[in-house]
Amino acid sequence: MRNFLMIAILFQFTGNLVFAQEDSSGQVSAEAFTNLKGQVDGLNESYLETKSTVDKLSKIKVSGYVQAQWQLADSAGVPSMAGGNFPFNVLNWHSTGSVADSARFLDTLASKQRFMIRRARIKTTYDAGTSKYVLEIDVLPNGVGIKDANVTLLEPWLKTFSATLGIMDRPFGFEVPYSSASLETPERTRMVQTIFPGEKDLGVKLEANPTENMGFLQYLNFKGGFFTGMGGNTPNFNEVDNKVDFIGRGGFRIPIYSMNMEFDGGFSAYLGKVPSRSDIAFHMGDSIAAVPRNRKTGPANDLRDTVMDSVRTTAMVMTTGNLGRLFDRKVFGVDAQFYCDIPVIGGLSLRGEYDWGTLPGTLTSNAPFYASAYPGDLLERNMVGWYVMLVQNIGSMFQAVARYDVFDPNTDAKGSDIFRYYQTENEPLNHLQSMADLKFSTLGLGLNYYWDEHLRFTVYYDRVTNEKVNPENEDALYVYGANIPEVLPSNPLGHYRSDLSDNVFSFRAQFKF
Repeated sequence: MRNFLMIAILFQFTGNLVFAQEDSSGQVSAEAFTNLKGQVDGLNESYLETKSTVDKLSKIKVSGYVQAQWQLADSAGVPSMAGGNFPFNVLNWHSTGSVADSARFLDTLASKQRFMIRRARIKTTYDAGTSKYVLEIDVLPNGVGIKDANVTLLEPWLKTFSATLGIMDRPFGFEVPYSSASLETPERTRMVQTIFPGEKDLGVKLEANPTENMGFLQYLNFKGGFFTGMGGNTPNFNEVDNKVDFIGRGGFRIPIYSMNMEFDGGFSAYLGKVPSRSDIAFHMGDSIAAVPRNRKTGPANDLRDTVMDSVRTTAMVMTTGNLGRLFDRKVFGVDAQFYCDIPVIGGLSLRGEYDWGTLPGTLTSNAPFYASAYPGDLLERNMVGWYVMLVQNIGSMFQAVARYDVFDPNTDAKGSDIFRYYQTENEPLNHLQSMADLKFSTLGLGLNYYWDEHLRFTVYYDRVTNEKVNPENEDALYVYGANIPEVLPSNPLGHYRSDLSDNVFSFRAQFKF
């Protein structure tokens, strides 16, 4: 059509010019032809410039999405993996003059409902055929952050291999690199949020996706590379040591076209090291000898002797000489997905993933240990996590979702091993005393409604169950004062003597283009 219009314009222009410059003998002058040639060349140059601009613009793709939501928790100020902890005033977790029980501490926290912009992202991709550029930013009320910034080289011969350099998704498992805009649930599992916070890291990745003309190899794929290991929810990605982490996944797919089915799966590995910035480090070991200790248990100056170690089956073992020592951060995972099309109802997806390994953290945090972010003492933990998820399309407008996930950040300890009390000056620290070692399981149920191809509404409910801590945990810690007991900062573990009321209902509207 474009060529036809160009020819028509040329014919019209030529006819007008020739008619205007025909001499009395009916012949077209040489000057007329010269003018005609100049005008045609000028028009052709303008067309080529326009075509070049259009061709460049056709290589640019701009996409993005906004997730706006309202949430309601069972209790105010509870810790949550459903988009972050609910707002609370830290003073409500500490008392300086009176004793309050666990329920009172919880009730006085700030809020159990909130409006929020969970994600607001815009992504620009320039595809030049054998190379590609990607930049994605997240624009939130509390600031702007980079999510993706990378350059990819695509080999033009086999069209199978590629290399990417920059900030990108970590190539581990299924859920980590799965787009946040495509998630059928509001958030990723607790396991993925803990092990791979923010999903991104800075490094180089090689990828192989064989094409159909490569026979059996077309059913295999690989992606893996080396990264700084300094990712996170708010990373600066600055390297702090001379070590890089390897992250990779080898995958397969088995399509059964005759039955509208496909099986996918893979094995992943994260092999890294983190340096200790302290001389002291801890790991989980066998129980130590029982030591009787005195502690105050209430405001009425009632004292009792308690054999602290008698309620523990394991303890922390302290070692020294660890300044600058490299500790292993190793995580392995297997994942599998099953897809099929159920007649009349719609498409079905069944997914599962199981991860295990060693994840160093601190005494109070099970997040990956980053030397620049956590200058405190390191604690080695063996962890395990898994999930199973069912997604069922119902017609073209509805989608039902069910997911059950479990994450145990410390497989060498039980809830009864977690106990916090006032530590005397000469008393060794040999017991767990934070919720960072608690096991959690979450049952999520939801429904997605697709208003149109761009707008999706989600209702989702997270039923969260925590492992229970040692029942000897008090709401507040006491030491001797003069005649009046001195109340130290309250003990948050008191909330976890039973299942904390931290279930969350979410309503989300997502617009994607």
